[in-house]
Amino acid sequence: MDTEDEKIQDKELPWPKKGDTLFSKGQDDINTTACFFSTSGTLYSTGYKRASDILVEHLRKHGREQDFLVYPIIFMYRQYLELQLKEIITAGRRLEDDYSALPIHHELGLLWKEARKHIKNRWPDSPEHDLNVVEACIKDFVKADPASTAFRYPLDKEGGRSLKDRWENLDIGKFADVMDRISSLLEGSHSGIIEHLDYKREMEREYRADYGE
Repeated sequence: MDTEDEKIQDKELPWPKKGDTLFSKGQDDINTTACFFSTSGTLYSTGYKRASDILVEHLRKHGREQDFLVYPIIFMYRQYLELQLKEIITAGRRLEDDYSALPIHHELGLLWKEARKHIKNRWPDSPEHDLNVVEACIKDFVKADPASTAFRYPLDKEGGRSLKDRWENLDIGKFADVMDRISSLLEGSHSGIIEHLDYKREMEREYRADYGE
């Protein structure tokens, strides 16, 4: 019986051909046809996390390629975190009638600082412990990848090694489990703020309808 490697070697090597185009409308396979519904940040953040989750599930099931997949997995989890924090910030600002431009930087520590403020504003009597756990994990991420480049490029702008911490290895499964717990808190917080924002807007609409303002 052929091994998996032999089966791969037997396949014809793919090669560019005339007429190739990357951005073509889906026609041939509904399973691989995606629709761009909107520019919602939630769709972006959810997509990055789901992609990482699928890769982690692949590792758990097959137990191979982890030395290659670790880089896109961690990068996409980081991208998810950045976008999810920005979603909380956007909703929190709207709740405070603040329509200033969204932060365009990639600094997780600064984003978390503002996102935590909005979470506390919404739930002022909630315990600090859970938020402290999330903050500690975000600080770990900032230390490992301060500029969102360490898991994208092997070398930094100065030509040095991107991953400064020389870990012997990383338990990707445990990393994913912690990310699941963090995402539950962040997504729950975002949903709660959005719910409160929707309620506020409904009250404002009713007020204008009653008083003609």
